Amino acid sequence: MLKYKTVDAIINNMPLPGYKKVEDLTSKLQLLYALTTYDLLLDKFGVNYISYAYYNLKYGIYLHRFVEGISKITSPPAKSPPKNRFEIQSGMERINILDEIVDGLTTAAYFHQFTFDSLIYIFGWRLSKLVKEQKIHNATKRVDIVFTNTDRKGFFSWVISHVGIFCPSIFIECKNNSDLSNPPLDQLAARLDKKKGMFGIFVCRHNLNHVRTITRCQHYYLREDKLVIVLDDQDMKTLLMMRQYGQETKIDAFMEDKVKEIIM
Repeated sequence: MLKYKTVDAIINNMPLPGYKKVEDLTSKLQLLYALTTYDLLLDKFGVNYISYAYYNLKYGIYLHRFVEGISKITSPPAKSPPKNRFEIQSGMERINILDEIVDGLTTAAYFHQFTFDSLIYIFGWRLSKLVKEQKIHNATKRVDIVFTNTDRKGFFSWVISHVGIFCPSIFIECKNNSDLSNPPLDQLAARLDKKKGMFGIFVCRHNLNHVRTITRCQHYYLREDKLVIVLDDQDMKTLLMMRQYGQETKIDAFMEDKVKEIIM
């Protein structure tokens, strides 16, 4: 028997850290799915997992795993797959979504999806063949996101021609926290090699110690010929607004300045 027998009961009892009460779940199908999913998974997976289920319902993203080894949440039958909200958002709308995402493991996959789609939005024609959860090094390691560098005149082309960094592929790691200690950055640096590419982007929430981060990135550049730059929430917001107003040269200049902090 369902613990919460009405939609209002589900909405009122859903744990929503960092979110307002939901008002836009108008689809009867989504409401029915919420009713059954919330109640059936509550006892099995606990509050944190159900919070994640709610975020998926609110934004129409049904197929992401919460953590390795835990069952997927799948969408109910529908005439067509739900559209990914990030594909149709302006820069400002994306910023509003980013501000709603709570730091931590509970929403890590959601932040990952946000980063993936927002980087596509920001860099556009510069990158192609976008892959999430890419296996590398004979499938012994995995990178959150890998883009193919198709840039001929923008920032990623500049990295090759002016900095001398080989980067046919761009490796990106996403962390839904502000941990910029050595292990997370070292993990990304370890993914870079002379065969696939020596340039990576580490996306996190807040860069709390900028000087230490630059020092660490300089270590990779000077000792290993690897280039790693960090983008935090504020950097993403700046790039999103530049993209919204079509400021392509400013996007390139912003990214170049990130590199120059490390190499100069």
